[in-house]
Amino acid sequence: MLELAGVRHRYDGRVVLDIARFTVAAGSGVAIVGPNGSGKSTLLRLLALLERPSEGEVRLDGVAVAGGRAPRAGRRPGGVSRSWNSARCCCAAASVKIWNSDYS
Repeated sequence: MLELAGVRHRYDGRVVLDIARFTVAAGSGVAIVGPNGSGKSTLLRLLALLERPSEGEVRLDGVAVAGGRAPRAGRRPGGVSRSWNSARCCCAAASVKIWNSDYS
């Protein structure tokens, strides 16, 4: 299970994300939708361990992996370009491989 616990994140002192608790069970899918500026990308960056929350923790199977006194994550996160036409194929796994090789 992936979890955010007591997460508050700021950019330039401004709170952009304030989540008491958010969980994603192993093997489940989640859609994150909302208007521009609602914190969707920030949430995904925290979950992918690209950023540490200003306050609170990101936990994987109950173990803090970001925030507080979390150990450094041992995995390199993947990603997908936000541009709809940047993929050279229509397979999600291949798109992630392309992003990792081209943009990291």
